[in-house]
Amino acid sequence: MRDEKFVTLAAELFVAKDVRGGRTDGRRFSALSYAKAVGSEAPATGPASCRLRLIWTPRVPCVFHQMPGQRKSSYQFLVFSIFQISAIMSNAIGEGPKFAEPIPNVTVALGRDASLPCVVENLGNYKVAWIHIDRQMILTIHRHVIARVSRFSVSHDNHKTWLLNVNQVHQEDRGYYMCQVNTNPMISQVGYLQVVGESGYSL
Repeated sequence: MRDEKFVTLAAELFVAKDVRGGRTDGRRFSALSYAKAVGSEAPATGPASCRLRLIWTPRVPCVFHQMPGQRKSSYQFLVFSIFQISAIMSNAIGEGPKFAEPIPNVTVALGRDASLPCVVENLGNYKVAWIHIDRQMILTIHRHVIARVSRFSVSHDNHKTWLLNVNQVHQEDRGYYMCQVNTNPMISQVGYLQVVGESGYSL
């Protein structure tokens, strides 16, 4: 019988591809790592019906079912533990973070470079993350690149405009990209990257 365990912070994303109007529906992730408080070295991985925002929200329990034959990811746990602490230490005074403008849809020719901007006001000590929804991949958190793909990078302008940069775009780079801020509750928005043939132009 599968055991239910609680995690305060989970890891690998499994985001449903159903995206409507810049928001995701039925978002799920796979908990490849779980809180050390569980106190077990046994493999504990499985689907969790927890919303994406729980990854960023400190001390919020998330239930998942233990599945055999899979390993937990200490790397992912370490990354998100760091940003859990960051969220706890963020004491917002006055108005909290908000998006100043939507992420534009971008069209780029195959092999060219592209950038997706995420403009956030009043960020304070909170962190911005980029996620490729179609590939269920965490790309960046704050200034750090999480994805093991060297073509991705992140840059920012005075902590307001956070640019996800994709160099030498491949076909698999097309799709929906989410920008999220680790507030409680989490705020996020989505933009689309379209990859076309040699006749395309980057917007």
